[in-house]
Amino acid sequence: MISGVKIITFLFIFFAWSRIALRVKKGEARIAELVSWSIIWLVIGVAAMYPGTTDKLAKLLGVGRGFDAAVFFAILIIFYSIYRIYFKLTQIEKDITKLTRELALKESEKEE
Repeated sequence: MISGVKIITFLFIFFAWSRIALRVKKGEARIAELVSWSIIWLVIGVAAMYPGTTDKLAKLLGVGRGFDAAVFFAILIIFYSIYRIYFKLTQIEKDITKLTRELALKESEKEE
């Protein structure tokens, strides 16, 4: 029988996946993002449905428990995501600075 936690997990997975699919449909996200998130949600779904799979992964990695392996990968994904966000933010700041300078130069040329 499927437990309540598994049902909640699958409902959340479906909700989260539908959000990214909707963004792709609207043109607000790329197919690559949909594929990446689909893989992540699929892995989470398999781990929720078959908890023993994380134990096998833990043994392969030399970690004590499957939960420890899952937490390890979650932390890696979070740090990678933070890195990507930081990089994008830095790039946006540079772009804004460049545009501001260009607009200031155009405004000063108009005044002359």
